[in-house]
Amino acid sequence: MPRIIAMGNLCYETKSKEINGRHDNAANVLASFEIYKDTKTGEIKKTKTQFLTLKAWGEQAEKLKTISKGSLVKINGRLIVKQSIREGAKYNYMYVQAQHIDILKEKK
Repeated sequence: MPRIIAMGNLCYETKSKEINGRHDNAANVLASFEIYKDTKTGEIKKTKTQFLTLKAWGEQAEKLKTISKGSLVKINGRLIVKQSIREGAKYNYMYVQAQHIDILKEKK
């Protein structure tokens, strides 16, 4: 499976499911963009924002649950592609399975 490293801000308060009294899995969305310098004008520019669905399990789910909306994080994980069938049509969807989460700047 492809590996991914992404940095961005969490869009929501993390949603989690408790299983056997623990936060066993958690989900959020990461807003990510790239900053670059225009070689012609020298102006600093920002690319269009990309949104990545994040899912985490176990220890990383516990960590994600404690991070506030708007916090800057770095996610190291796997890119997962799944297929589902709704109303007879096939849909592909992707998410990042977080294997390591670093908090770069906590929003309070």
